[in-house]
Amino acid sequence: LEAAARASGGRLYVPSGGSCGLDAVKTLALAGLDEVSIAVTKPPAAWKGIAYVDRLGVDLDGLREATGLYDGPVRECAGYFPANVNIAAGLALAGIGFDRTRLKVVADPALTRNTHFIEVRGKPSDISIRVANVPDPDNPKTAWLACYSALAAIREARSAVRYGT
Repeated sequence: LEAAARASGGRLYVPSGGSCGLDAVKTLALAGLDEVSIAVTKPPAAWKGIAYVDRLGVDLDGLREATGLYDGPVRECAGYFPANVNIAAGLALAGIGFDRTRLKVVADPALTRNTHFIEVRGKPSDISIRVANVPDPDNPKTAWLACYSALAAIREARSAVRYGT
C-alpha cells in the first residue's frame, strides 16, 4: 500500500486505531528509539474463534488469571491475530519496525476493557501509555475508539488544519 501511494502520488492514511501516542513515537523515531513494546490485554471473549489460540489449548471460558498467549516480535504475531493486534502493527510502522517492536498478547478475565500498555524508550524521552478501551458491543475484538479513529482520519484528510504531528 505504501508503494502504491508513492507510485500514484496519492496518500495512505493509517488511523491510530485503539491506540494513542503514535505522533510521539514517530517523533522519537527521528531522534532515535531504543525499545518499543506493547502488551495487548483483553478479556477472554476477545480471543475466541482464533485458530492460534485454539492450537494453544487455552480454555478461555475457564480462565481465572491473566494468561499470556504470545510474547515476541510483532512480525511473527500479525498472522496469528489479524483482527486483534492491528494496534501493534500501527505502533511498529510508526516506530522501529515489525521485527524490533515487541508484543505481548494476554487474555485477562479480570478486565472488561481492551487494555494496551505501550512502553517506548528513546534517546530524548521515555514514554509509558495505558489505554483502556471499551470494546465494540458487536465485536469484542476491537474498540469503539478504533472506529472513531477511522472517522477522525477521514476528517483530517479533508481538513486544511491538522493537530499533532
